[in-house]
Amino acid sequence: MAMMTQADGQWLDRALQFAGLTWTYPAYEDLFVRNGWQLSGRDGEPVILEMEIWPPPGEEREEGWHLWIGNHPGCEEEGTEVACAHPGCREDRGVLMPLAYGAFEVTDPGGEPLPPEEVWEFDAFTGWRWRPEATEDDWASAFRAAEELLRARLGEPVSRPPDEALDAERGVVWEYGDSSVTLFEGAELLHYGQYDWICVDVRPRGTP
Repeated sequence: MAMMTQADGQWLDRALQFAGLTWTYPAYEDLFVRNGWQLSGRDGEPVILEMEIWPPPGEEREEGWHLWIGNHPGCEEEGTEVACAHPGCREDRGVLMPLAYGAFEVTDPGGEPLPPEEVWEFDAFTGWRWRPEATEDDWASAFRAAEELLRARLGEPVSRPPDEALDAERGVVWEYGDSSVTLFEGAELLHYGQYDWICVDVRPRGTP
């Protein structure tokens, strides 16, 4: 297999900033602005997209990290400045940060194996570690390393499985404030399971 990894504490802490949110849009926007992650609108106002890979394709990715971001947080009835527990107002909220990608089998349309380096867009992985000769033991070690980093920051996990929507093969869940933090591995979503990934997912507790 082959791997791309970047699970160090600095990158992981970017995602964990979301765990301290009150899950209102003003708090969410402020986090992006404080980190300089926002886009700018026509009048200079901060713009944060929804249901996108972040930064958006075509934006500068000098460090290679990226998030999958969900819908804007807030209450659909009372306004985006209100954090509420309505199931519909928490649906598809949160962020997901990939920590590692693994290619166990990469094939062309005819089923012939392809070297992962012919498929992956390396310009989007600046700052990642490319490991073309990685083994399944290396993959398991990457998961354990991320779990140790999260335990050091969040303490002991809770005894419940990852959210079904993550399609996780295995995972570990923490609760922090009003957030659920999940480290998991499974099939990567965009490429129909052709790759595996290790991710940390941060979302409001109780989010379907």
